[in-house]
Amino acid sequence: MSAPEPLPSAPEPLPSAADPVPPEAAPTGPPDRPEEPAKSTPDTSVAPPAEATAATDPALAAPAPAAPPPASPAAGPGAPHPYRTPEMPQELVDFRQTSRAPWPVIGPTLSVFAVLLWTFVVAGQFTTSWTTGRPLPQGLALAVVVFGTLAAWFVSVRRSHIAAPAASSLRMVGRALGVGALSFLSFVVTLVAVTTLASGSRSRDQDFFIACALVLCSLVAALLGARLTSPTPPARTHSQRFVRVTMWVFGVLLTLAAGVDLAANG
Repeated sequence: MSAPEPLPSAPEPLPSAADPVPPEAAPTGPPDRPEEPAKSTPDTSVAPPAEATAATDPALAAPAPAAPPPASPAAGPGAPHPYRTPEMPQELVDFRQTSRAPWPVIGPTLSVFAVLLWTFVVAGQFTTSWTTGRPLPQGLALAVVVFGTLAAWFVSVRRSHIAAPAASSLRMVGRALGVGALSFLSFVVTLVAVTTLASGSRSRDQDFFIACALVLCSLVAALLGARLTSPTPPARTHSQRFVRVTMWVFGVLLTLAAGVDLAANG
């Protein structure tokens, strides 16, 4: 017979709350607490005065830069500065200076020629007109032509000297004499050419055609002469502009009166 098998041993008892805790599992210190932030110690040092700091630091002693002026609210990010005038490009300045240079002789010559031709036509018409009751005396008409021509000659030469000063007084005198001679020569050539052209036609209104052609030539010469004498319009006061406009209006009225008289009486 075989030996009997041993009986199983009894299970170990579970630990209870009354059992003592082993020493390695027992807590060795107080329970954990959240760490408190370290308290900073107050700074008992005294700050140096502002005068001493500014004296030792050059950057603080320098004055602060002035703030720029406020921009206009209507100006966009790409708009120019409201207090700055945009400059003209150098290419445009050179073009204006080279393409519109004054003509110190031709310009005044055309201006004087225009006044001489216009006064000759208008005063000559009134010497044969009975519209005002009696014709204009020929001596008075000649005085009007001479005075108007001399006044235009003086003003045109002076304006030419302002636009393009002469190198010397001798050249200025030569320019003035040249302007007078060329103006009278242009007057004679224009008068002969228009009269010859009108005499070749068989129209009954030759006098009216000649007068209209001469007045038209004087108008074109006056506008072109002022443009060539001084390409840049001179600065004028209010009184000067008023006198200039008054003279133009008076000249237009006289021209219309002479034209109506010529068309009515021939």
